[in-house]
Amino acid sequence: MSGGHCHEPPPSAAGHLEPYGIRATLRCGPSAADARLLLATLLEGLAAECVAAGATVIGHLKCLLHLDGGTLACNLTSVRGGASCGAWSEGTPAWLKPGETARLDLAVLVYGLSADVIDGLVRARLSDAVARHGGAWTVDAAGDTGHRHP
Repeated sequence: MSGGHCHEPPPSAAGHLEPYGIRATLRCGPSAADARLLLATLLEGLAAECVAAGATVIGHLKCLLHLDGGTLACNLTSVRGGASCGAWSEGTPAWLKPGETARLDLAVLVYGLSADVIDGLVRARLSDAVARHGGAWTVDAAGDTGHRHP
């Protein structure tokens, strides 16, 4: 450590780690949607696709869905264990109402994949998970912490 320069972290036996995050706005379709099922579907599908794309270790996938009635948290640390979703705030509704919007903050920590690869997987899984519930989503460009912007 000469000259006060920052160095790259030491290599990990699990491979390269490039943290990834994104903020998106979800809009529920014409029918109510189970928010917990939506988030679990998203995280479990994303974890499986990360492994298929070559991830060496799933570190942590976590998200917060900010609704009018509170905040719903969901996380996954193991493909086999699946996603775990529960309310972080009292009174958080389990359902998105027709036409309701919610903000999703998603963080992905997986070893062995670049942020660009993770970005593509996140966007595909998010589109699929939301479409299953008849909804839509957009990326909040001001809050997008991913490496690419739409």
